Formats: sequence, C-alpha cells, structure tokens
Amino acid sequence: MDGSTGTDAFPPGLTIRQTRQALFHRLMSPSPAVVVVRAGTKGLLTARGRFEVPEGAAILIPGQTPLSIENRPGPSTFYRAEALPLTWEVVERVYDRGAITRTGPERLGPVTLSPGMEEAFLAAAHAQSDPKAYPEKVRAHRLGEILLWLAEEGAVFGPQPQRLPSHRVRDVILEDPSYPWKAGEVARRLAMSEPTLRRQLAVEGETFTGLLADTRMTQALSLLQTVDWTVEAVAAAVGYASPSRFAVRFRSRFGLAPSEIRGDVRGGG
Repeated sequence: MDGSTGTDAFPPGLTIRQTRQALFHRLMSPSPAVVVVRAGTKGLLTARGRFEVPEGAAILIPGQTPLSIENRPGPSTFYRAEALPLTWEVVERVYDRGAITRTGPERLGPVTLSPGMEEAFLAAAHAQSDPKAYPEKVRAHRLGEILLWLAEEGAVFGPQPQRLPSHRVRDVILEDPSYPWKAGEVARRLAMSEPTLRRQLAVEGETFTGLLADTRMTQALSLLQTVDWTVEAVAAAVGYASPSRFAVRFRSRFGLAPSEIRGDVRGGG
C-alpha cells in the first residue's frame, strides 16, 4: 500500500493525496499494485533495498510484504499518486504468457513512464474503476498490458510470498474493519481452533489483538489519503466510535494526527 495498506489497500481508480511529508513503517498491502507518482516523490524501503521514485515514474508495490514508505510533497503542491491494484493470479498469468523469467528477487523499479506506458496505465485504471462496463477478461487484459510494459523496462515482481496465517487474518478483518472481530470467530472462518490460530500467529511473532489494531490503522491511513471523509467517518469505518480515541491510536501508530495527513481539521482529528 501506498502509505496505506493498507483496503483492499488499493481500491480501483485510487488517487492518493498527502499534504505533509511522512515516513510510514511496517505497512502491509494485501495485494500487489502498480503506483505512479504524479506530484512530489516517494521513498520505498523493502528487504531488497531502498528505492526513490520521482514524479512521473512508476514502481511495483509487492503484496503481503512489510514496507516503509515515505511520501514527500513537492515544493509547491501536495504529494499525489495513482495506484492500480492487482492480484497474484493476474500477475502469474501475465508473466507465464509473456515468458517473463523470475529467477531472482523482484525488481520493483522505478520506471519513468513512456507515452505508451502512460496510455496503458490510464486504460487499465479506467477499466478497473468501472467494472460494470468492462468484462473481467478485458480488465485483466489491460492490467496485463501495463505489467508487460514495466517488464520490458526491467520492473518485475518476484514470486508470490508465502501466504502466512497473519495474512489470512488480515484478509478476514479487511472484509469489514468496523466489525468487532474476536479471535475465535476469525479462527472459525479460517477452519481452525482459536488456540491453533494463536499458536500459529505466535510463531510469526504476531498476536490477534496486534493484527486487528494494525489492520484497522493501516486501513484508516488509506482512507484518509484517498477519500473525502471526515475523521469521524474514517474512525467509524475502522471500528472506533470515539474519534478522539481513534486519533490517539493513529498518532501512536504513525506519529501524526489523522488530520495532518490531508492538512485539514475536518472531524476534530
């Protein structure tokens, strides 16, 4: 996710805006994505190294991988980027058909968009934003075009990461972050007992309570960057009846108040 994991962390047609420079640690997008920086710059830190993404360049965002992301507004404007969500099924299908070899680690970019790549990106984004007007196969085809363009420039996803129990827990929570999820209910959804779920999460160094809070906060960050909701509405969408309590949790997680993401004071956050 782009400064967000985190919602679907990257809803179709997503435009990300941020008025204040901020560094977000340990963000987790549930799915891979292509992000194009339109104004400002982006820093991306992964286990493979650090990437600097200038205005007008694209970068691949791996899914289910912890990331540190720094969005920096330009000197006279806010940070703005566009995200194109993908699925691993689409990625694998495109790479198989395009005979794209992935023997080493992912090569994320950045890649400066050529006119042809820009056209492919906009076509894919438009199709994803209006699924009723575009059949599923057409949407997948357009996603494939931008992936092939980026592969031609050396930007290629690595193999899909191992799907861990914590990933599956996050997926369940993201179905409705406002729901009062309990560990036992999520465990049943995953066809296991609550003690088994807790043991599996402990192996990863995770807890259910920690995953629930982090998934909600990451979703809140994504909403603040992408939709014109009040802080109260964002808080309610991730399960907080009290905006003030939400603001405290958000600041604890990201180091700034919810209203500082957009440079506004809506909702008293």
